[in-house]
Amino acid sequence: MGLLGKLVTLPLAPVRTVVWAAQRVTEQAEAEYYNPAPVLARLAELERRLLAGEIDEETFDREEDLLLDRLEEIDRYRRGDPWPDDPDPSPTPGSTTPTPGSTTPTPGSTTPTPDSTDPNT
Repeated sequence: MGLLGKLVTLPLAPVRTVVWAAQRVTEQAEAEYYNPAPVLARLAELERRLLAGEIDEETFDREEDLLLDRLEEIDRYRRGDPWPDDPDPSPTPGSTTPTPGSTTPTPGSTTPTPDSTDPNT
């Protein structure tokens, strides 16, 4: 960018500075949020509490499941895999994909009838 371009965009310098700072804050927050070390430390602490008799097996299992789910989320983020917004894989209304095991067709789907005019049936 030449001198003229810098002069023209000079009034935008404060905005660019704010955007840059917001990007750095976001990067730091994501680095801390997606760091597996605190989750692993919590898992180790949870196991220590179970072995010391401070918590029962049911509490351990419940909290361990939550921490393992969190580790899976961190792993998916680091691999760049999209994390589903809705963990329920059921089809949305109007979908043409039937739900596994269902006997009724979903709205919008068609099922052949015995009186079909297709000569191959």
